[in-house]
Amino acid sequence: MDIFQVLAYVLIIPFVLLNVMISMMGFFISAGSKLMTKIFRIQIPKNEKREYEILFTITWIVAGIYAVKSFKNTNVLLGILTFLTFRNGATISKKLIYGIHDANLIKESAGDKKILRFNK
Repeated sequence: MDIFQVLAYVLIIPFVLLNVMISMMGFFISAGSKLMTKIFRIQIPKNEKREYEILFTITWIVAGIYAVKSFKNTNVLLGILTFLTFRNGATISKKLIYGIHDANLIKESAGDKKILRFNK
């Protein structure tokens, strides 16, 4: 294993771990919100962004496959990690955009503006 492969692993592994951490947080938040909707009998509107999420998934798969195919003489593990790294970056940016959107919705619907003090 040469120095470039070691460097690639050192750069890729933190992004994979960050995605695992964000996925776990998303799971617990989702489970908590489902519990809250059942306890308080809250009606959640239908997901209107389903078509965009399908387009997003197709886009990152195609771009990730293209990135893996464009590398010459690469081993399988490095190709898979490259593909997953591209997916992690895309997922993190999607979650960031959705989080900002959700924070703005909460801010608009909340009577007390102190709920989201960081969002002035």
